[in-house]
Amino acid sequence: MFNKTRGELSLFYDILKSVERSNGEIRWTKLLANSNTNQLLLKRYINNLIEIDFVEIQMNGNKKTIKTKLNGFSYVELYEKLMKLVDKDVIKQE
Repeated sequence: MFNKTRGELSLFYDILKSVERSNGEIRWTKLLANSNTNQLLLKRYINNLIEIDFVEIQMNGNKKTIKTKLNGFSYVELYEKLMKLVDKDVIKQE
């Protein structure tokens, strides 16, 4: 019934949740390790998240840090609420 592959919305959530777990900002290398994806895909998704104003990149010397913006925190909250609703509906149908 449901597609079991990781979709873009799910990846956005995973990336944003990793940043949130690190108090709203995370270094690029740690995010790459936590995201369970390759560097090319992560770069593409980060660029998409920047475009929709969910995250920003900050540079401290040569260290790149990803920081969640207010819209990113809102997305995480709404995604979690939606997943709870979907899970309840799936349980009712079974």
